[in-house]
Amino acid sequence: MKTIINALLILSFIFSLTLQAGEVVSRELLVSTLWVQNSAEYALLSAHSFNQAEASLSTAKKSTSSAALEKNDLSSINRPPAIMVEKLSLASWNIEWLMTPATYLSLKPGCDKVKQPASNERNFPCTPGRPPIVQRKAKDFDALAGFASQLQADVVALQEVDGPAAGAMVFRQGWKLDCFVSRQHPQKVGFAIRDGIPYRCNPELISLDFDGKSRAGADITIYPDSPNAVRLLSIHLKSGCFTGPLTGGNAVCSTLRKQVVALEKWVDARAAEGVAFALLGDFNRRLEIDSQFPAGNDESAPTSLFAAISDGMPQGAKFTRATEGQIEQKCSPNDRNPPSPIDNILLSEKLFPANKMLNFKRITYTNYQIAKFALSDHCPLQVDFER
Repeated sequence: MKTIINALLILSFIFSLTLQAGEVVSRELLVSTLWVQNSAEYALLSAHSFNQAEASLSTAKKSTSSAALEKNDLSSINRPPAIMVEKLSLASWNIEWLMTPATYLSLKPGCDKVKQPASNERNFPCTPGRPPIVQRKAKDFDALAGFASQLQADVVALQEVDGPAAGAMVFRQGWKLDCFVSRQHPQKVGFAIRDGIPYRCNPELISLDFDGKSRAGADITIYPDSPNAVRLLSIHLKSGCFTGPLTGGNAVCSTLRKQVVALEKWVDARAAEGVAFALLGDFNRRLEIDSQFPAGNDESAPTSLFAAISDGMPQGAKFTRATEGQIEQKCSPNDRNPPSPIDNILLSEKLFPANKMLNFKRITYTNYQIAKFALSDHCPLQVDFER
């Protein structure tokens, strides 16, 4: 904290001197002060940048016309090299209907007994024959927080979390909960970001919710406006079409297929921009099986999710799956679901070149933990890699 305060004082002093001299400070230098809010390291970097710029500006006066200075032309100033983030750790976790106790109690009396509520409805289902949505107690949130503490990630993509307040019940000290989609339905997607990591929320990918009953994607950039920038999309796609060609003919696969088309457009746009990016979340699709199908000849009706979005067109639209080549593992020994996961993390080739190595882990539960606590029907997964 003292480092941040000292850095701010230095910046303020230099800035006041600059204004007194009648000089205009460049936008880039002003923006750099914002890094101080997130990291002492960036505060020091910003102060260093200002000091370098101040000294360079003094020298530039001797060789540059006053007209150039008035135009704010500081392109000749030597700026210090940017600090490169050499390692990155990303995680994803669907926490199954995570709501605050107050939200649960307010929605339970009027729960929908007929259908799954639409995106613009503030409600959850309680249709006959459906497993009831469990009311979590303090011990359950504490247990979930214990698993969250095992994640050594920089950013965690979240699914089925009812916004920042619910997320903060699990991701406690040292995290920011942000960039959630605007959906009224309690099943939202968003992010938990480790304190000290700069980020920017981008507009949500609303095209994934093309029918008003599906889930939009949450979009974030970490280390924005720097060489370390990475664009991340947290997704929770349509459930029920786990294997087989997407052109199978049933309504669920048809919905997922339309989402894949929207997802491919987002991927292609990022690849065309030349940025590093990743997709994280609940694909509701067993990608190790899905990847065996071809994309198909019609981009508007793909056969395979993975082949469609990882076709190398445009250049950069190519992914490494976190689960590729990994030992398949159930979330708990008695898990009713197959071991082949529907949760995944896909890393673009600019973010993670094919010749690199990544560390993958899936944090699982014991049968005792499942019996004692209301956890989740999904378990968290994490990838660590060097950039």
